[in-house]
Amino acid sequence: MRIFAQGWSDNKDAPGQRWIVYLKGCNFRCLYCGNPESMRSEPEVMFYRDRVKAVAPEQCCSHAMECASCRTFECVKKWRHPAFELAGEEMPAAVLAEKAQRMRHMIDGVTFGGGEPTLQIHELLEVLTALRNLGINSAVESNAGTETYADIIGKVDYLISDLKAGTCGGYRRLTGSGDETVRRNLTLAARKQRELLIRIPLIPGYNMQDEELEAMRDFLAGLRRFREELKVQTLRLHHAGAVKYRALRRPYALEGVEPPSPEQQKKFDRMLADAGLTVLDFHQS
Repeated sequence: MRIFAQGWSDNKDAPGQRWIVYLKGCNFRCLYCGNPESMRSEPEVMFYRDRVKAVAPEQCCSHAMECASCRTFECVKKWRHPAFELAGEEMPAAVLAEKAQRMRHMIDGVTFGGGEPTLQIHELLEVLTALRNLGINSAVESNAGTETYADIIGKVDYLISDLKAGTCGGYRRLTGSGDETVRRNLTLAARKQRELLIRIPLIPGYNMQDEELEAMRDFLAGLRRFREELKVQTLRLHHAGAVKYRALRRPYALEGVEPPSPEQQKKFDRMLADAGLTVLDFHQS
């Protein structure tokens, strides 16, 4: 599996203490993405200029500091200068499962984020099967926008999926893709996935117009007919990933956009609750 990061989570990315493995590559180009290094499937170098300070990095092999086109990665592998980070490494599914087995005494499960994990569906299914055989809880965070999403339904213990807008136009403005596959997949997940959480990012100017909010509420309320309870969680825009765009030498489209207020979030949460949905805060995943 190609991954770009590993981390830890406490009741934020499925219940309990989680080891999180972030898979590289995504089919969406969300304007607000906090992990822009996850978008491309190939490894890439991130250059943090503020870490250079008084110690300049050695001249790179291209003699031009063209990190976006670098394929040798000597700055990371040989010089190990703190200004450079390599996003993207291979970890076979069997190795990942073995590592989870070694740390099972300190975790409640493994969560796969991204990027979009279902783009690596064969390796993902292999490791999900291995974890189930080991008795280790598994979770996947997905944008629900791939044809292979359906392959993990029922094969993962906890599925976290996004609903990013209420209309097809809203989806295209925010992600670069339409919503037909997402709606079909979320409907299937509502019918067949035992543990399911739908997450909604709140992005002013893109999905917080009344039309978008009402459409998301109505769609999710319609999924309630397939299950006793449908859990939903709203997340406010943040700009924590802006520094990563600079490290990748890419523009950050939402620079200067004000996050929604807690009151705006609570108002939408009440709309969802009034529609019969179970609204969780960020520490109740």
